[in-house]
Amino acid sequence: MRVALTEQQVGAGSEPTLREVSEALIAVYGTDYGIHSLTWISGFTDMTRQAAAYRNRRVLLAGDAAHVHPPMGGQGLNTGVQDAVNLGWKLAQVVKRTSPESLLDTYYAERHPVAARTLRNTMAQTALRRPDDGTKAMSGYFSEFLSMDEPRKRLAAEVSGLGIHWSSVTDTRCRGAVCLTSIW
Repeated sequence: MRVALTEQQVGAGSEPTLREVSEALIAVYGTDYGIHSLTWISGFTDMTRQAAAYRNRRVLLAGDAAHVHPPMGGQGLNTGVQDAVNLGWKLAQVVKRTSPESLLDTYYAERHPVAARTLRNTMAQTALRRPDDGTKAMSGYFSEFLSMDEPRKRLAAEVSGLGIHWSSVTDTRCRGAVCLTSIW
């Protein structure tokens, strides 16, 4: 079972304890359900940040070094793995000298928009989890859209990372023969 607890104020930055989880459950539900021997406890914030550049000469950023956000459904892991794959083959080409070093400049153009969209998505999901009346109303309205096939398929594709694909056609957003395109 997974439990996500929110705080009224951001904590001191230390990892939560079993006692704090127990107290939070009691505050909300009147019981801690007898929790004990937790396998894993972790804290996170709704901080959302993205690096302005993914390359500075020989320093390249990928994954959490390039973008951070709340951990919604593993989207950051998916995005980070995609970053690594994109950067990995380019680095291999440059190291083997089968492509010029300028190939590394296409990494930012291809990956930054994907991460930016992931960040917008997780920020929206975080906002929809707030307990105020306006957010509850928006969540209900949003749920109506998700009862329709097209919005549900589109959101599922975006959240899963399947809503993006690679094309060998040069795109005006990219500097190279391999560019990221979106199915939308």
